Amino acid sequence: DGSFAGHRGLVSEGDCRFVYAALCSLALLRISSSRAGTQLDCVASKEELAATVSWLLSCQNFDGGFGCRPDGECESHAGHTFCCMAGLALAGGLDQL
Repeated sequence: DGSFAGHRGLVSEGDCRFVYAALCSLALLRISSSRAGTQLDCVASKEELAATVSWLLSCQNFDGGFGCRPDGECESHAGHTFCCMAGLALAGGLDQL
C-alpha cells in the first residue's frame, strides 16, 4: 500500500514515522552509492515511490496538517506533519500537495 511498518507482515501498522525512517534510510543508501542525482531511483522503483507518495498524501487531514495514518484515522500533529512533509520531499512528491 506504499507504507512501511515496524513489523514484517503487519501492513495495518503502517505509520508516517516508519515511512519517514525508511525513506531516510533509502536516501542514505542513495548517497552512499556512486550514482549521481537526487532521486531515490537506484534503491526504489518509481512505482514503489509513487505508492509511498500516495500513501503519505492520504495522511493529510481536513485542516491541512497530517496524521500518522491515512484517511483521517489520526488527528493532525506537528511531528506527523514533519514526517509526511519530509517524506514527500525525499520521495519527490511535494509538488502533489
